[in-house]
Amino acid sequence: ASDALVGVDTYSVNQRSAIALSGALGREGLVVVDVRNRREWAAGHIPGAVHIPLAELPRRLEELPADGTLITQCASGARSAIAASLLLMAGASSVENLSGGIQAWTNAGLTLTTEEEPPLAIDRAALAPPDIDPGNPIDDAGPEIPRFLERRKRKR
Repeated sequence: ASDALVGVDTYSVNQRSAIALSGALGREGLVVVDVRNRREWAAGHIPGAVHIPLAELPRRLEELPADGTLITQCASGARSAIAASLLLMAGASSVENLSGGIQAWTNAGLTLTTEEEPPLAIDRAALAPPDIDPGNPIDDAGPEIPRFLERRKRKR
């Protein structure tokens, strides 16, 4: 049983407390990624968070910035731990998980908002590999690697 993970890349995800995250909100390069479903998001979310449901994350990686720290967040921390692992496997350089999720956030007395998320200021031309027109979306059904993965590979 101890040989089950031989040759398998494993990732350790740092945990961030709600209080620590609240003190860091608004800092350059920090993006909170809320992976809950639309109904949960609409009921209230962390101010400034970006909403990408867990099921949509693999095909929406290109919406996330290449640099900085991504903080994944869900209701309790379970789905966001999966999201953090996916982001690390995709090549994200700095990913943390909100320990305890939105429950820990509200238990700490921190407020939620129901306002829509602000759009990320991303230069689409900078994200696209040289042979891809940034004005044309990549066909999700195709075998191409998402731009997020491509730009991570170019940075290494």
